[in-house]
Amino acid sequence: MSLPAVILVAAADPAERARLGEQVDALTTGLVRVEVYATADELCDRLQELQASSRPTPLLIVDEELLDPADQRLPETAAGADAVLLRRSSPAVASQLAAARDSMRRLQRTFLGDAGLSDDEVERAMIEELDRALDSPARQVYPAGTMLLEEGQTVDGIHIVLEGRVRLYRHVEGSDVVFHSRTAGRIVGLSAMTLRQPSAFNCQAVTELTAIPVSYAELDRALQSSATLSIHLVDVLVRSLARRNLRTVEQRIHIDRLARQLAGERDQLAQTLQRLEQAQARLIESEKMATLGQLVAGVAHELNNPVAALERGTEFL
Repeated sequence: MSLPAVILVAAADPAERARLGEQVDALTTGLVRVEVYATADELCDRLQELQASSRPTPLLIVDEELLDPADQRLPETAAGADAVLLRRSSPAVASQLAAARDSMRRLQRTFLGDAGLSDDEVERAMIEELDRALDSPARQVYPAGTMLLEEGQTVDGIHIVLEGRVRLYRHVEGSDVVFHSRTAGRIVGLSAMTLRQPSAFNCQAVTELTAIPVSYAELDRALQSSATLSIHLVDVLVRSLARRNLRTVEQRIHIDRLARQLAGERDQLAQTLQRLEQAQARLIESEKMATLGQLVAGVAHELNNPVAALERGTEFL
């Protein structure tokens, strides 16, 4: 009667070894017996014993993390015994790989999917992920007129605006210069906090405001725990910068248009001034001619009077 063939299995995960150990009897038949080991060395030693006793060992199954690429003893022993060596990922590693793949798929969906979302949808996705990462941080309500940031203030956290409107402005030469409403996004204070610089502007609640105050430490912890939040946050910031750049371009175009209009009006004014100067010169010339005519007429009158007297005297004689 021939001896049953032996299938050797080396599993790295203790739970997996225990599970396989419980199933050995069910897996063992009159033709095949299954043995489970914890290391590749144990499996190699057992393979050599079986080879010495001429027991057929057609198949070796080893978790990849148990194999040392620099140690070729097991592959060489398997080849010498005409055994097939199968490498597999343990369930624990397989689970980690599956989680990593799922995470990558989620990140890829974030990168590719956000392009089709509106700014508001991306911002809502960021807030939802922040809620998950920080276990739903507290919301805070600010009355209208509340200053969230003041120019020159040290910033140690951000405010994520959920409801309401804010305005950004700076004090310039005694008056307030208000930025366009599109410049103010949902995240207040991130640039100053990231650069570790004082706030460059004032931020005031225009209406009653509901916001999530997030400290630097909380934001750092959330970003480390959620790659998805990092992607959403970067997306929100890129869109915010894009809006600001677009607003800058629009302002530049508007300024250039005003400059061209001003140049045209200046040219028209210069032409009008030139025509006025020419008219003035003609008027002065006309006045000079009129004055000269009056002078000539007066002289002629004065000359005519003596001539008339002489004529009368001549007639008398």
